[in-house]
Amino acid sequence: MSSVANGNGHIHAIRLTIPAKPEYITLGRLALTGIARLRPEPLRQEVLGDLKLALTEACTNSVRHAYAGGEGMVEILYELHDDKLVIEVVDEGEGFDLPTGRTTRSSTTSCPKAGSGSRSSKR
Repeated sequence: MSSVANGNGHIHAIRLTIPAKPEYITLGRLALTGIARLRPEPLRQEVLGDLKLALTEACTNSVRHAYAGGEGMVEILYELHDDKLVIEVVDEGEGFDLPTGRTTRSSTTSCPKAGSGSRSSKR
């Protein structure tokens, strides 16, 4: 765990790198549960459940789509701020083109490719 100071206090950043295999996704969920307990004010169980679901979906997307059945790694970055918990899931796999006319509500809407690089969940 590393600490980085900002204007409002400290950010604790934890990086977990796992093989892009389904059986390792549980490690990301377990780490999230432990990290969430470090907050001065605990997360409500519903919020923690939503974060676990979003993390599972992002990791599953990386495992299923990023490496086309080949070997690869998925990196999960947890940032514990004074007022929020930020989770970012990153892979180095291949992306995909969105079908013509389709849009997405993610921050990658204006990018020509979606699905590679990072998928994130923030709360």
